[in-house]
Amino acid sequence: MRQLAVVGIVFVGLICGLFAQESIPVTEDFEAPNQEFVEDSVLEDEVWEDPFADLFNEAEDISVENQEPATPVSIAATAEEEAVPKNIFFKPLTFYGHLEAEVGVSGIFHDAKPQFLGFLLFKNDLSLSARVSKNLGMNGTLSVQYPSFAVNISTLYFDYLLLDKVYVSGGKKTINWGYVQLFNDMSFFDFNFHQEFEQTKKYVPTNILSDSGNMISLHVQLPVWTGTISGVVLYPIGRNTAPGFGDFVYAGSVEMMLWNTAINLFGRKNPSGDSELSANGVHKAPVLGLELKRSAFSVDMYGQVVVGIQNFKALGNKNGYESVISTVGFYRVWDRIRPKIGVSLEYQYVYAPHSATAHIHRTAFLGGLSSLGPKKNMKVALTWNHQYIVNDGSLKLGLTVNNALPHANWKAGLEMAYGQEFGTIPRFTLATSVVLLMDY
Repeated sequence: MRQLAVVGIVFVGLICGLFAQESIPVTEDFEAPNQEFVEDSVLEDEVWEDPFADLFNEAEDISVENQEPATPVSIAATAEEEAVPKNIFFKPLTFYGHLEAEVGVSGIFHDAKPQFLGFLLFKNDLSLSARVSKNLGMNGTLSVQYPSFAVNISTLYFDYLLLDKVYVSGGKKTINWGYVQLFNDMSFFDFNFHQEFEQTKKYVPTNILSDSGNMISLHVQLPVWTGTISGVVLYPIGRNTAPGFGDFVYAGSVEMMLWNTAINLFGRKNPSGDSELSANGVHKAPVLGLELKRSAFSVDMYGQVVVGIQNFKALGNKNGYESVISTVGFYRVWDRIRPKIGVSLEYQYVYAPHSATAHIHRTAFLGGLSSLGPKKNMKVALTWNHQYIVNDGSLKLGLTVNNALPHANWKAGLEMAYGQEFGTIPRFTLATSVVLLMDY
């Protein structure tokens, strides 16, 4: 229990630090992290986006030239189109796509003999969307990948606005909850240079719905007071048998804005122990969590505690807990200067009383510069993650030049991985590639 007390003191200290800051309004671009974006919907279901998304994207000026003057014929055609009974939210069935093709080489330098690899990656997403009114719409995406030759429906769901108040969405999609940016279920430590350039270590997900993309979901959101109450029901894809109450995954979230601070209380109940969905007969513990986020002096600060409950009757000792994961962090973006600058830093403590390593301490950092070079089309990113006690981790440096060739970006990266598994000499990986991009 001493470890749990330390976690509690750290988290309470974080809360006190947050409330001790000067009270200022939350920035306008603050978005609720446990909502997903629905295109052309009055009630937007927003995704908690990467804080550096704007850092690495430049807005393009749009000019309108050589427009032809309106003629009686064009005016008549416009009037005929407007005569069709449509509403301003109506959107017919449309198709659009995104293609990425990457070719490159890499070298791994660790042993006496370097290893050189060539790689070719291909991914194409064909999406569709339609909307009949502000109340009902649908979206879907078919993904094709090479070299695995995987073809799958990555998303296919509807969204429905009930009584102009309750938002309902159902189907196959990914739901993201949580304020944590770096220590989440996404492959943050992967620059996506190629498949061999991934960080293989598994990090505990702080998004309790990290597996929602592989299930069928029913997502309900209700705006209340200064926030939103959300409920999610999940069920695995590919099962034809009639499910029982104990076969579903249930999750809930209550997020409110109080004293210029976002407070989110959430939880998840997994399938019961006697359900066929319990992996190998092992029941996954229910999860409870609390997180806070506040903006002060242009810095976004957040903290989260996620507790896996093993036995509700034994919460007074370590037998009641499967794990306790505490994460604190901040990020700051300077987007009004050139080059743009962004930094993010997180610290995480994991207490797992029944595992071989009961205490885990680790740190993650991300920093980036964009709008570099004569054409303002270059960006540089640096990541570092380190796990204490065992003293292992990796340091990565990446460079991207947008439009280095027509419709193509050039990328290069260097990784240094160190720790016990590599011995006294770190492993270095150097990679470079060209990425063809096409939106259609």
